[in-house]
Amino acid sequence: MELRQLRYFVALAEELHFGAAAERLRISKATLSQQISVLERNLEVELLKRDRRQVGLTAAGEALLHEARGVLNAADQLRYAVRKASQDRLPLDLRITNGIDHALSRALVAVQDDPTLAAHLARTSGPDAEAAVASGRADAALVWLVHSEHATFHVEQVGAMPVFLAVPERHRLAALERVDVAELRHEKLGLFPRRIAPQMWDFFVHHLLPDGPGPHQVLEEQTTLLPMMGMLRAAEEGRGVTPFVPVVADAIAPPHVVLRPIDPPLDIPIHLISREPHRPELRRLSEVVRQSGLQ
Repeated sequence: MELRQLRYFVALAEELHFGAAAERLRISKATLSQQISVLERNLEVELLKRDRRQVGLTAAGEALLHEARGVLNAADQLRYAVRKASQDRLPLDLRITNGIDHALSRALVAVQDDPTLAAHLARTSGPDAEAAVASGRADAALVWLVHSEHATFHVEQVGAMPVFLAVPERHRLAALERVDVAELRHEKLGLFPRRIAPQMWDFFVHHLLPDGPGPHQVLEEQTTLLPMMGMLRAAEEGRGVTPFVPVVADAIAPPHVVLRPIDPPLDIPIHLISREPHRPELRRLSEVVRQSGLQ
């Protein structure tokens, strides 16, 4: 078993889509599939449940995902410590919240190519990214909404992305050029469980259902993996509609789901959080992200 194979597996487990995972890893789908098969043979277990519509994890796959994240995090910390000891200039450890790698793909390439940053990028969830910055395991993080009010955080908005509505293609709202939030009064809204990200859950619900949700109106799609995949499930199965960022949907949206603008418009901010904003590397990071723009 190789670290590379674990990274491939974690990317696939988070995306649950071979095409999206291969694009994120910058490898071919054939290479990804081959390496996952090698990993399964080496472990002598089946990690994935595959069919023509979707990819899921077996019980063994979920167990490996939990352990693999710990192993990869330890490897990242080892790499960081070695680089720190061998250089006068501190390397920059940057955490990226799920979805922002799609929204800021051009900026993140510029960050990695910038010789003054020596940046190491790792993708994770929003709460974990904030915890890494708070504990000092990471220098900074790019997150959608800031989940915790940590006294030492410096928070800087570096961009924003428009939110559209993901709608089943045969739904009545799919025929509209723009969806007025008043049209959602009696619609089921697919979201992730509120406990995963209360601030983002409230952000969506307050805008889309300004009079408040009715009983059982919000479908909290259960998922142990990428919350956005759970959100899309309601639209994919024709049970409801869900808010989604178009550039992220382009990478992972299932067929038979269309995106429609929302009226009034809704933009979700992207924040850079850190504890030492005056470090030259962090000022440069902010500059590169802003100059590179979105997507």
